[in-house]
Amino acid sequence: MIMIVLEFYANFLPKIGGVQIHIRDLCKCLQSRGHKVYVLTFLMRGLKFKFIDGIPVYNILIPHILYRFRYPFVLLYGLLLYFLIKRLKIDVVHAHDYLPGLTAAFAGMLSGKRVFITFHLPIQYTSGKPLPGTKHIEAIIRSFLLRYVSKIICVCKYTFNEALKMGIPTYKMMVIYNWVPLNVLELAKKMNFKPSFSDIAETVGNERIIVSVGALERRKGFDILIKVIKLLRDEGLNVTLFIIGEGKERENLIKMAERYLVKDKVLFLGKVSDEEKIKRILMADIFVISSKVEGLPLTLLEAMVLGKAIIAPSAGGIPEVIKNGYNGILINIRDSLIVKSLKTLIHNEELRRRLGINAYHTVYEDFAYENCIKTVKTLEELVE
Repeated sequence: MIMIVLEFYANFLPKIGGVQIHIRDLCKCLQSRGHKVYVLTFLMRGLKFKFIDGIPVYNILIPHILYRFRYPFVLLYGLLLYFLIKRLKIDVVHAHDYLPGLTAAFAGMLSGKRVFITFHLPIQYTSGKPLPGTKHIEAIIRSFLLRYVSKIICVCKYTFNEALKMGIPTYKMMVIYNWVPLNVLELAKKMNFKPSFSDIAETVGNERIIVSVGALERRKGFDILIKVIKLLRDEGLNVTLFIIGEGKERENLIKMAERYLVKDKVLFLGKVSDEEKIKRILMADIFVISSKVEGLPLTLLEAMVLGKAIIAPSAGGIPEVIKNGYNGILINIRDSLIVKSLKTLIHNEELRRRLGINAYHTVYEDFAYENCIKTVKTLEELVE
């Protein structure tokens, strides 16, 4: 059966983030299997309709404040979504994260169409601001609307377990892990990357390069990394941090780097091409994730498939991938612990090499592109 699928989320490319890349891969996979696919967003200013990377993208903009108050958004945007389903003759709506998921469920109730949801982060981090005194009412509404959802896909066991705590029944959910983005594999092949697992990072003298990738938001913990660079420099270590990503905290972080007198050692690269991102990761001696909250970040999988030694938080779904001391180093995100772990790796090339080897093999065994195909097949099987 050929399906017409609508992928639904707050935004899409060119905004760079794990969910956006996840959706792009799903769209490409759906198209390769003969299905027709659209993307619908609601927070992309200046866009009504555009083909992005060969994918037709609609944006029906709403005031951001409406999204922050949950159920007014669900009702209003659910009606808009219902009319778009009718207009485009959609067979399946695949929403991403909690509020878009409930909105799709409401539209599915009205239209009778199949609805799927993927949870990338726990509900409490993606659901906007609850109205005072509505906890029990919310539980009733959630339970009612989720009756119209065929399946909820969680990108890791952590997200699955957090959803269970919110009262979502086990039979409604399944875990399909995130995968290494397809374009990363293609670009690495194009660049003739071969995992030699020697220390291939570009060093100048005794300088060590640290790379981190992510949206410049508070929960990503880049402020901690800037302090870490200051502490390492104070101890006489020649380290430089490259931060790839954009976000509303950029100016605050730049000012912090200036205040700590490390502005020439903390370089903000902004949004870069996928090819440039891969080049920068390959340059790194060490890849660091400093997030305070995570699901299963794609940047982690990208660094692993490129054979990098990784320091990451023991948070979210990351411990399901990183086994401490085997394919990376897991820590609680505190500046003193990051400093200690970085010093260990800086002074131990053999450990960096071994962690990189094991990280590479872990990704190819459990987090390959087949997980994307499995997600699409899940939609196909349940619709049939």
